[in-house]
Amino acid sequence: MSHLTQTAGEWDLLTRYHSFNILKRVTAYVIRFVKNLRIAASRSNAEKRRLGPLICAEIQEAELVLVKYVQSNAFEQEVFNCSSRKPVPVRSSLIRLQPFLDAKGVLRVGGRIENSTLSNDAKHPIILPKGSSLAKIIAAEVHITTLHAGLQIMQATLQRRFWVPGIRSLVRAIYRKCARCKRLNHKPLQQLMSQLPLSRVTCARSFLHSAVDFAGPYALKFSHGRGAKSTKAYICSFICMSTGAMHLELAGDLSSVAFIAAFKRFTNRRGYCQHIYSDNGTNFAGAERELRIAYERCISDDKLSSYFTDTHTTWHFNPPSALHMGGYWEVGIKRVKYHLKRALNSTLLAYEEFSTVLTEVEACVNSRPICWISTNINDLEVLTPGHFLVGEPLKTLPDPDVEMFKGSLFQRWQLITSIRQHFWKRWRDEYLVNLQQRTKWFRSTPNLQKDDVVVIHDNNAPPTKWKLGRVLDSHPGTDDRVRVVSLKTAEGELLRPISKLTTT
Repeated sequence: MSHLTQTAGEWDLLTRYHSFNILKRVTAYVIRFVKNLRIAASRSNAEKRRLGPLICAEIQEAELVLVKYVQSNAFEQEVFNCSSRKPVPVRSSLIRLQPFLDAKGVLRVGGRIENSTLSNDAKHPIILPKGSSLAKIIAAEVHITTLHAGLQIMQATLQRRFWVPGIRSLVRAIYRKCARCKRLNHKPLQQLMSQLPLSRVTCARSFLHSAVDFAGPYALKFSHGRGAKSTKAYICSFICMSTGAMHLELAGDLSSVAFIAAFKRFTNRRGYCQHIYSDNGTNFAGAERELRIAYERCISDDKLSSYFTDTHTTWHFNPPSALHMGGYWEVGIKRVKYHLKRALNSTLLAYEEFSTVLTEVEACVNSRPICWISTNINDLEVLTPGHFLVGEPLKTLPDPDVEMFKGSLFQRWQLITSIRQHFWKRWRDEYLVNLQQRTKWFRSTPNLQKDDVVVIHDNNAPPTKWKLGRVLDSHPGTDDRVRVVSLKTAEGELLRPISKLTTT
């Protein structure tokens, strides 16, 4: 048993034996081997050598050998005092437990529940030091035998036989190091919330910087009357990055031709866009598989790329699965669905009827306030996206003309320009300052480094089936904080945000 004479700091049982039962069996075979050697050396026929499988008594003996070895190293003075029937030193960590040695020389808890009806092991549990390898491997064994239970069940099960000072920190460390529990209780990585992009904090014409997203599919019918067949349609949503104004178009499908047609209708009414922002097709929350596949096929079409190149429009894609990076336009889709659910319910509409409903929803979302609403009656009217489109909320009745304008067209244009500048001044003073605070992710965390191993979250698979990946490269932002990394997996390379990763 020379391999058991090393200290816990020199040799960790937990790294060599992954089960307390295996450790006991190995120790029992070593004890049997030593006894058989002694029998062979004595050349005595009175006692036969033990062969065959282990019996229960040998395993119990091995357990006591392990326990007494650990106790003799950690509680040498306490064991000596108890064997000499002397009191435990006052400064001992076990003074409150009133330890004693049982008939087999094992240090146990004296305690105060001698008169209870519990078993002897529960009344006088075996004392083990918290930092010993044996305590760690027993706690790991309990964690597995209790089917990866939580802290309280692990502690209760362990204390039925063993008393470990500071047991709470021990079971917590075992629980946190369990790879399976770490995957099931995953906590995604986070980083300090980044600065808002230039398109969100710059005064610009409405829809000059826009984001696009899709919703659906929705069922439409071809015609009125009984027996009318239904088909699928999608909502193409454009949202202004500066003012939050929305424009909704109905698309018959998700082909590149249908999207270009919807984009043309949008630009013909709202003007051309310099920059378009969108998701990368793999992070539609609650979307159907068909929608995601069709969208990926649409954005990768060469016709779409050449069209936007000819119109001098730059398209910006978010990283795959980075749902939170497109939260600005995802919230817009949420507003649209909120009104559609209440307006449509289960009604099946024709194409023209559904287009009309979309314009009603568009007017509603463009009449929402974009800044704090004052309760003072003397304050100005609350600012809405409609002010930047038509000069007033779209869902309010127009004021009567009490005085006709008497100037030229140029003076009329100057008046409209001054009103628009007044709206932008209010946008800066009332809306933009409200974007100053970070509502979440306000703590900076260490960046992922190259060759770090992470668990990749997959919403289409259980956590136990999530794949591992190794960081190939990081993509820091303008503040040198990493929020997107390139990963190497068994199936190839991936680009993922850190919110979809967990460190191992």
